Amino acid sequence: MSQKSPAQPAQTSPELRGQFPQLLLATLASAVGFWAWMLISPIQTHYAELMKLGEGRFP
Repeated sequence: MSQKSPAQPAQTSPELRGQFPQLLLATLASAVGFWAWMLISPIQTHYAELMKLGEGRFP
């Protein structure tokens, strides 16, 4: 017959060390993305008029 191996203790908390740089990078990337959309959004009306586009219409 086979012997049962001893059960390994359940790990209750994950290792969270060293994840701050990744969090910082994701936060900065999101901020830059929103900032870029805020710069581009006022231009969209100019391009819509230039291309004679209505709402929901693609070129």
